[in-house]
Amino acid sequence: MKSGLLKLRESGLLMVITLLLCSLFGIVDAGAMTADVVATTGAGVAEHNNGGETVAFAQENVDDFIQNSLDKELLKLEPYRFSMDTIARQIPRTKRINSQIREYYTQGFLPTETRVKTAVTSAAQAAIDFTDNGNIAINETLIVQGVSGYLPGSSTVDPLRDLVLVVVERDSSGKPICKAVNGIGNDPASGSGGSIPALSVNTTVARSMRAASETQIRTDVFKNLPTKKYQYLQKAIAEVEESTFFQMAEKEIHFTFDDITERALLEYRREVNNGYWKGTLAKLKMANKYNDRVEDTYFTEGIWYQAGDDFTFSGNPITANRLIDLCVAAFAGPSSSDQKVLMCSTNFLTELQKVQYNSVIYPGERHQLFGFNLSSIISNFGELLIFHAKDMNEVGLRGNAFILDHNYLEKVTMGWRTIPIDNVKTGQRDSRSRILTEPSALILKNNEAHLRVSLT
Repeated sequence: MKSGLLKLRESGLLMVITLLLCSLFGIVDAGAMTADVVATTGAGVAEHNNGGETVAFAQENVDDFIQNSLDKELLKLEPYRFSMDTIARQIPRTKRINSQIREYYTQGFLPTETRVKTAVTSAAQAAIDFTDNGNIAINETLIVQGVSGYLPGSSTVDPLRDLVLVVVERDSSGKPICKAVNGIGNDPASGSGGSIPALSVNTTVARSMRAASETQIRTDVFKNLPTKKYQYLQKAIAEVEESTFFQMAEKEIHFTFDDITERALLEYRREVNNGYWKGTLAKLKMANKYNDRVEDTYFTEGIWYQAGDDFTFSGNPITANRLIDLCVAAFAGPSSSDQKVLMCSTNFLTELQKVQYNSVIYPGERHQLFGFNLSSIISNFGELLIFHAKDMNEVGLRGNAFILDHNYLEKVTMGWRTIPIDNVKTGQRDSRSRILTEPSALILKNNEAHLRVSLT
């Protein structure tokens, strides 16, 4: 009996007999009778439950049947503005050249101050060894800082006047031979300048006005030739590519080759910006996978290494008094502008924000410069424009700042180029490419006008 029922079920006749019986007794909705037997078909998803269609039911059973709200516009996240690259693109002193090597001359000046290199014992005259003997001329008077002269005819210190020396000759090794003008026991009536007192090592001496006798017509000749310097233009380069199929494909949002190029340009600028900060001057003969020929490759020098001097807060807090010292270092040098940019890393700016200013050094007005809105610090020496250079953090300059005299910043370039390449025509790939390239460099024309600053 069971064997017969099994064969009947397998043959499908049982289902037919059941349907006929339902129809005979007035049950015409066969789907209701078979719902527990067949829950799904190839046409969709069906189920008995106590509720109607819900989002949850649809999301659980059919992928992407319920569509999320899609913003058709692409959200383009951009990093901070690249300080040096942005400034380089806006400075008026940009020169177009036709070579990757930029040579230029600077004409310097003799430092006014020098120092005693070897201690001097008291004497009527002495050949004094200074740190730069060649800068001192015969007939020059030398003001010895921190050492008092003497009252006439005595060994009593003059409380008002510094000791003054005069150079009368050079010895065989080039040391200036000096006499005192107002030394120990000087006697103006007899023409004696007295003796030179003992001078210690590192005593500071300032070169001063030359003194010539009545009939003297000649003196040491001043020589000052320009010094040649050079900078390399580094050929920065970037490439983007889009396959033909990618270009043809339908996309959920508006996304074109220009969007790809824009992202590549931002990355390009980020790399260039870091090179402008801390690139190293060099030339290498090299090849790579994109050029199997050994050629000269030039590397540019960053502005961090071109600055002429350093200033440090030695790990101490930044105070108003120390900011005055910083302004002295920044503005008291020769050929210096009265307004400079203090480019601050995040850590440095954090400490700067804690300064309690006073009536001598204080916050000034905001300024627009190179598209940036900058606050300022006013001192009697000059004005510092405060710039938060977040990009300094990327090149290892956390806790540092850089004083830039933008009036002595120059960009040299061989020109910006965008080069389209049809890879289909060249037989390389079923795609198109775009090359972005510019050989360029930054030059600080007056090194002494710029300053590296550190917290520690």
